[in-house]
Amino acid sequence: MTNKKNNQLEPAVDADIIKAMLTNQARELTVREKEAELSSKHRNAELQVHQQEIKSNLEIAKENIQAQERVYTAKLENTNKASKRTHILWGVIVTLLTVFMLIAMYLGKEDFAQQILLAAIAAFGGYGVSKGNQNKNNNNIPSKNDNTNN
Repeated sequence: MTNKKNNQLEPAVDADIIKAMLTNQARELTVREKEAELSSKHRNAELQVHQQEIKSNLEIAKENIQAQERVYTAKLENTNKASKRTHILWGVIVTLLTVFMLIAMYLGKEDFAQQILLAAIAAFGGYGVSKGNQNKNNNNIPSKNDNTNN
């Protein structure tokens, strides 16, 4: 080969230099392969950790849902028991009041039975009005998020 500036021949490339270059390239390829392998192993490890996190979160979520279900079921059962007890109490009160009035009427105390009936109607009516007002007031209570400032 000739150099255009000096028109001189370039020194011939030595065989040792070529062998050294090939050796360096081979080493470079093995280094790149090892880097790729390590990178792949690192990605696999990260993927496994992420999958374990997902499984753990899934188990926690399932346990949380089950706990919420148990709490909700217990709350419904307690509400049903309280409602049932309330109905039983009112049934007992009305039954006792009826029996008491029937006894009074049987004994000829119709005026007394009528006064008991009027007192019961007044008491139950007042209770009903009071309960109705409480429910109405509870429904009209503004929430914290309501902004009714004019």
